[in-house]
Amino acid sequence: MKNSETAQLINGRAAMVGFVSAVAGEIITKKEAFELLFPAKMVSGVSTHVIDAQNFSLFAFAIVMVTLGTITPKFTQDNFDESREFAIFKTNSEMLNGRAAMIGIISLIIAENIMGHALF
Repeated sequence: MKNSETAQLINGRAAMVGFVSAVAGEIITKKEAFELLFPAKMVSGVSTHVIDAQNFSLFAFAIVMVTLGTITPKFTQDNFDESREFAIFKTNSEMLNGRAAMIGIISLIIAENIMGHALF
């Protein structure tokens, strides 16, 4: 697998985790996806968005785990076969799902910004 394909795979997996997390967070809290990661706070009488350390740390941890899960097999197995497929889980499908998740996250944030409230 080339470096560009590995990068696409890592970004796609991270996007899938992020999209599912955003939708689940919205359903549970009824807050917008952007608001979950960057909640609004009053600073000197002005409403601004700041980084919520706990949510951001969990998000960063999940992305690091996805990245490690993607690159670890390259270092642990001499005969790692990247063309392995299992039932509906195929390499091309994973790339397509990752790209769809990337578009889904951006669409979710844009739709919520236009609507002014959580989509789910």
